[in-house]
Amino acid sequence: MKSMGITLYPEAEKFLETSPACPVVSTITKDLTIGSVGAEVKTLQEFLNCYGFTVAATGSGSTGNETIMFGFLTQQALAKFQSSANISPAAGYFGAKTRAYLRSIGY
Repeated sequence: MKSMGITLYPEAEKFLETSPACPVVSTITKDLTIGSVGAEVKTLQEFLNCYGFTVAATGSGSTGNETIMFGFLTQQALAKFQSSANISPAAGYFGAKTRAYLRSIGY
């Protein structure tokens, strides 16, 4: 699929077709990893949950219960997202590669 002149991985197509009610992560400007705390972590968790990369099925981190803490479950969910988008390494670290990929697909 081509969008904005960029060839997307087939797995990325679902992001373009999902409800616009999902948060936009382009507002995240800093790197996030285990131990990071803040509103940007919550936005990332909301994004991951919204697109099916579930942080937690119930409790903290689950849909509607996202937190400001980046822990192991956030790392795992982010790594699954990265793997599906062919971002390498898919280590669950939200840095420049992940931000660039998300910008390239309009998120």
